[in-house]
Amino acid sequence: MAGIANDPERGFLTLKALPAGSEWNIYGECSKVFGYGWNGFNKEYTNYMYGSDNSNADFIICRDNEMCYPLVNYIIMYANRLTSCMRTLDVTSRKLKNPYFITCDEAQKTSIKKILEDIDYNVDSIITNKSTTPNMFQILQTGVNPEALRTLWNHYANLDSQIRSLLGINSANNEDKSERLLVDEVNADNDIAFYNVDHRLKCYQLFCETCNEHFGLDLSVRLRFRKENTNGSQLDRYNPEETL
Repeated sequence: MAGIANDPERGFLTLKALPAGSEWNIYGECSKVFGYGWNGFNKEYTNYMYGSDNSNADFIICRDNEMCYPLVNYIIMYANRLTSCMRTLDVTSRKLKNPYFITCDEAQKTSIKKILEDIDYNVDSIITNKSTTPNMFQILQTGVNPEALRTLWNHYANLDSQIRSLLGINSANNEDKSERLLVDEVNADNDIAFYNVDHRLKCYQLFCETCNEHFGLDLSVRLRFRKENTNGSQLDRYNPEETL
């Protein structure tokens, strides 16, 4: 949580915020908040509560969404999922290079290990009877399927597309030439990204309007977008060449 404080000594400050105590009304609005900065600054302020007498309010909370759920939680969650998927890709790729296990006598372990290291460094190995007694070691196939790599990359792309949509970034989750997305499918994906950002934008707009009315400021927020006709109606769509 963050917001703007009208500090009598320091003027207007943009601070991180934390509800103070347990003074909440029936709508989940807190009457007091602690505003704090990166240098250890910490001060209690009277919070602005919608629908109440706010004549003494000197702090207004800026909400990213109506539930005040931190967006960074989504980023952490999908970062973990993407990392886990990439690790699985690395392990699967490694197994495809050596798709087997070897069982042998303890006395032959060093020789077998040397042979596998030669394979890793693309060195031809010559196996002699003295170093590896015939029929004394077995090769067990892991059964890893090369198709697993394609499946994992598709899964990674889907996860990447989901987090982009949550962040309001247009994304086509399938770039395979054999399965190009239809125009309607692309528009549907863009609409999801737009609506995920639109509800956050409304919270920012309410914050700006409240600050302007209560503090006499001139704040505004907008998205960079372009207008496009879709089925005869006007829809706001993001311009991929611009940033939010």
